[in-house]
Amino acid sequence: TVVLANMRRGGNALVALDVTAPTDPLFMWQFYHSGMGLAYGTPAIGVVFTDWGGRLAERAIALVPGGLGELDTKAPPRSCKLKKRPKRGKGGSRALARCYQNLGRYLWAIDLGTGVVIREFDFNDFDVPVVGSPVFFQGSAGAVATRAFFTDQEGIVYRIDFSDHDPDNWAIEAL
Repeated sequence: TVVLANMRRGGNALVALDVTAPTDPLFMWQFYHSGMGLAYGTPAIGVVFTDWGGRLAERAIALVPGGLGELDTKAPPRSCKLKKRPKRGKGGSRALARCYQNLGRYLWAIDLGTGVVIREFDFNDFDVPVVGSPVFFQGSAGAVATRAFFTDQEGIVYRIDFSDHDPDNWAIEAL
């Protein structure tokens, strides 16, 4: 049994503890990245099929949002063109958002057992900091996750697709 504890407003790091024996927790690993903002979103734990060491395996991963970002104060309000635009829906699509610096514009997929980052999405993938708590989707109880959903600091909802077994091919789409 693993617990992930982030620092919230206290910082930009994450600690994994094995709490199989709750009265005697064991430190597993710590994650820190200079691109992580204050950690508001709660990391999610799920199981995916992935290529691990040249073999297909079920791996437990943590999806860790990038955290609170900082506005680019030199840019006019709502002047940044979104690379990943939401699809047209009830709220309509939008092409512009507030401009942000790179801090928080990340999402990490971390192997739960080792603490190794198996995929990093960064400011080339997101225009806005990722603050929402990810949620894994499994087709049925006990199944591996095929997708996860999360939000950014502007309220845009994203879907990440794990159907490809190569993490380099995992795709993110703004909904």
